[in-house]
Amino acid sequence: MRPVVWLAALLINACLAPRVTIAPVPADSSDTSAGDATDALSSDAETTASGADAPIVDATDSTDAAPDVPIPTELPDAADTADAMDTPDVPDVPDVPDAPDVFDIDADLPDTLADTATDVGPETSQDAADGTGTPPGMVAIPAGVFWMGCNASKDTDCDMASEAPQHKVTLSGFDIDLTETTVAQYKQCVNAGTCSPPIICNNTYANWGVAGKEQHPVNCVTWTQARQFCNWRGAGYDLPTEAQWEMAARGSCVLNGSSDSDPNCATAMRTFPWGQATASCDFAIMLGKSLPGCQNYSTWPVGSSPKGDSPYGVHDMAGNVWEWVRDGYWSYKATAVTDPVGATTAPLLSNRGGGFESKAIEMRSSGRSGNLATDALFDLGLRCVRTYP
Repeated sequence: MRPVVWLAALLINACLAPRVTIAPVPADSSDTSAGDATDALSSDAETTASGADAPIVDATDSTDAAPDVPIPTELPDAADTADAMDTPDVPDVPDVPDAPDVFDIDADLPDTLADTATDVGPETSQDAADGTGTPPGMVAIPAGVFWMGCNASKDTDCDMASEAPQHKVTLSGFDIDLTETTVAQYKQCVNAGTCSPPIICNNTYANWGVAGKEQHPVNCVTWTQARQFCNWRGAGYDLPTEAQWEMAARGSCVLNGSSDSDPNCATAMRTFPWGQATASCDFAIMLGKSLPGCQNYSTWPVGSSPKGDSPYGVHDMAGNVWEWVRDGYWSYKATAVTDPVGATTAPLLSNRGGGFESKAIEMRSSGRSGNLATDALFDLGLRCVRTYP
């Protein structure tokens, strides 16, 4: 699991503060029941926690820490190499990690994405006003049933403290963004005067204001900034609940080869958005052989891993950046629920999906993490949902 940031992070820097692994806060019966999805935004939550820039460190398990970035051996001087070519003993050139393929965004991304990725302003169309139709750049998720939490019959990496017990969830239909919110999309809200710019939380990984990264996911935004962006887009727009996010990532009972009434749906639920194949750079933008971002040392343009799409065709539900969701980071209960929204009064707010520096275990659709609402991290972004009136 990706470690979560506890309150001590405020002492240094929420951008890169060490994260301490803890279990979610136990919930009472009101925490996971259907609730009001329009919690008031705090007036001071736009201010991010301050502190020193430092790499993220897993405080509990050295195997979860990001690997050291290899430093290539110094290549021979060009003049020396030229002289050596006339002799039998040619110096060996050290192996260098394979660089990712260079691709043209408009050519490689789906037409729908390329055409709509920078058009997310407040909606005024009849479709948006009367609740019919799915807005451009979004995917319709029909009403359905799924089992939320880790499916231990298929997944040997369950975190029982945060992903159990598995429980039945019934959801109303909703629309979800096809991709993670891009820098270009978020910039529209900043230009409109509603959103504040992301902070530059890491000079290496921050995407805001970097030429050529307009179609990369926006990062370094707080939970409040993320929610303000979604609300700016129009009535019914918000961050997804954890339940909405997870069903969009792994599919309903029907899409997992079962039925809404089948008790065996619990064991039918897939582990990853694409199925059961082990997470790799074939499916997600994640930690590569030795470097983050599949050896690219960066996020990638949204929608760059179509083989990893969810059963609904939603992009990047695993990898690239973690995504803020609406709920507080509460523990689960075994009872069946309908349209649950975890109260936002928890000390931490949830995020899902894994990021470009995450290992395979963090690509699992049941995986969870939590952060302070004021945290703005280089591996944390967002996407929005639209619920029907």
